[in-house]
Amino acid sequence: MKDVVADPYVRVDLPHDQHLKVASICQDIIYIWSKGRIQPPKTLALGLTLRHLTGNKRVNDILSALGHAASYQISLGLETALAMSQHEQGLPPEFQLTDAAAVCWDNIDFSNETVSGGGTAHYVNGILLQPITQGPVTPNTASQSSAKISKSVRKLPRLDSDMASAPHNRKQGPSQVRPASLPEAKPPPGQLSEFTYVNMKNAVQDATIIPPWTDFQKETSSNVQPMTRIHYLPLILAPATEADTIATILHRTLQIADQLKLDRIVAVFDLAIYAKIQEQRWSDRHKVYLDRIIPRLGEFHTTMSYLGVIGKRFGDGGLAAIWTEADLVAPGSLNATLSGKQYNRAMRSHKVLFEALYRLQLQGFISTLSEDEQSQLLSLSELLSANYRDSDQYEQGSQTMSQYLARFQHHKSQQSDSNPTYRYWNSYMEMVQTLLTFTRASRTNNWDLHLECVDWMIPWYFAYDRSHYSR
Repeated sequence: MKDVVADPYVRVDLPHDQHLKVASICQDIIYIWSKGRIQPPKTLALGLTLRHLTGNKRVNDILSALGHAASYQISLGLETALAMSQHEQGLPPEFQLTDAAAVCWDNIDFSNETVSGGGTAHYVNGILLQPITQGPVTPNTASQSSAKISKSVRKLPRLDSDMASAPHNRKQGPSQVRPASLPEAKPPPGQLSEFTYVNMKNAVQDATIIPPWTDFQKETSSNVQPMTRIHYLPLILAPATEADTIATILHRTLQIADQLKLDRIVAVFDLAIYAKIQEQRWSDRHKVYLDRIIPRLGEFHTTMSYLGVIGKRFGDGGLAAIWTEADLVAPGSLNATLSGKQYNRAMRSHKVLFEALYRLQLQGFISTLSEDEQSQLLSLSELLSANYRDSDQYEQGSQTMSQYLARFQHHKSQQSDSNPTYRYWNSYMEMVQTLLTFTRASRTNNWDLHLECVDWMIPWYFAYDRSHYSR
């Protein structure tokens, strides 16, 4: 038998799952042959991954000596160069001009719990958000990265050299609003949704057929949320509440609006930064920040503050006793739950009590209806509970349900006028209903409903000394 010599130029067909392994071996050969001067993608990726997952320099150097990963120092240099590239590139080109965008700013603290109180780092981090909409694409190509990706870089330049200086203007508050007459009292928003939901759960024998409130709102919402572009902005290396830091936040937010060619831009903050931001906006002599930047408190902080208002108003009036006796909240967690600091537990407890009281109100209302009306309401509730995932049938049934809602509201008004206890707990239900509607509006991106809820919540912030939130 003659020896068969393989042709070196003939490609060998490999199974798809073997390609990555062969490529890994080839990259190891190139790395070893070049004595580490040529860094293939595998060694760089593995070196960066080891550094992030373990943070152990010795493990990284052992694998580097075996020819599998880049050394620890090269990984550091590559990360530094990538950070410089991100800092200098400005906005990514996929962010479209003239499309609405929002910026979120928040403080980040490292090693904040030290024995002496020293050695802590207080920075400010920003995130740029823009929904992905259908239509012509106008990419932002105003600024591109000029940083060179080099493995020899060992030190970042000072990123706080572009810090803005806070103007030394006289402290000024917001302009006063003096209405000619007091506005008429508005009913809490979102009553039809809650009325329909409780009727559906009250009509079925097995209440588990209807999902919990959160899942129900997702399944019945016809507003499909678009995907969002996310870009992390360079850090501001300064404490969040300093005046120069606040000025830098306003300045960078305005720069983003200019790059995207936006007349106005929404900026979201937590309470600590929000209060300082408003002070500088109000004292801005040129009114640039006042006209072009729309500051907003994050929905999470707004909700927690409103939970604290509800707890302060009703905690000593029976709410705390009901929660503990019903095993909704443990006595040790009661104060934190009432103040809104334990968000998940507070929301769950309010939902359970809200539905229980709503069912009692509903039973009293149904007893005032005729037998035919009771049968019609029950049939409508059963029909909705069986077809609530069908958006068309759910919408038609909700329109019919609105007729009963008007009579239900009239019934509650009559009971509140004759019974102070009923009026007291009805006010609790109105506040919780506004809370739930605010949550639903935020999750479904319903801006008009969101503003309606905020308008209803603001007087309660004033009444219970939440001045920053009321502003």
